[in-house]
Amino acid sequence: MTLSKIRVVVLDYGVGNIRSITNALLFLGLQVDVIDRASSALSKYDLVVVPGVGLFKEGMNGLKERGFVDVLNKIHENKTHMIIGICLGMQLFCLGSDESPGVPGLGWFKHYIKKFDLTNYRVPHVGWNKTFSENKFINNQYVYFVHSYALLGVHEDSYATTIYGNKFTSAIKLNRTVGFQFHPEKSQGVGLELLQHEILEGLC
Repeated sequence: MTLSKIRVVVLDYGVGNIRSITNALLFLGLQVDVIDRASSALSKYDLVVVPGVGLFKEGMNGLKERGFVDVLNKIHENKTHMIIGICLGMQLFCLGSDESPGVPGLGWFKHYIKKFDLTNYRVPHVGWNKTFSENKFINNQYVYFVHSYALLGVHEDSYATTIYGNKFTSAIKLNRTVGFQFHPEKSQGVGLELLQHEILEGLC
């Protein structure tokens, strides 16, 4: 399958700016639609993108109110589509977050999101930072971050890590589901190359 034949849907669930990721995917030559309500039409897509910038609670509420939770859970469980989560999108794939105590996430990755507890570093973590990974497309690369909460430490499903005071997981992967804490769509050529690699690897 070539990039031009891959059908992508970006979920608009009321948090964050979806224009940047949509433009990045279009630049790569993909077929891209944006939807703000779950429907049976989701089955025609190869890749589902869950972007997001904002509060964990607002993100989960947006997914629920627009009917995306059940559909996403089914897709992830059955591995019928590739799923990419970006920033808040990645965090929503986890069990929950200290940002919104008592609000369950999708729970695909069995971890909790924590706030940076740093005395000598500014929070939020904003700007360019380096990733480390066994994958050459993401290893030793500078990518763009904007976040105050993170999956701290290294875990069995960590795909990339970054150091900001302490080490945290900057990308996570399980089967056909990938999450990026950073913004590949704002990480210039490195981010575009990474998106292209992940999509081709996951779908071709």
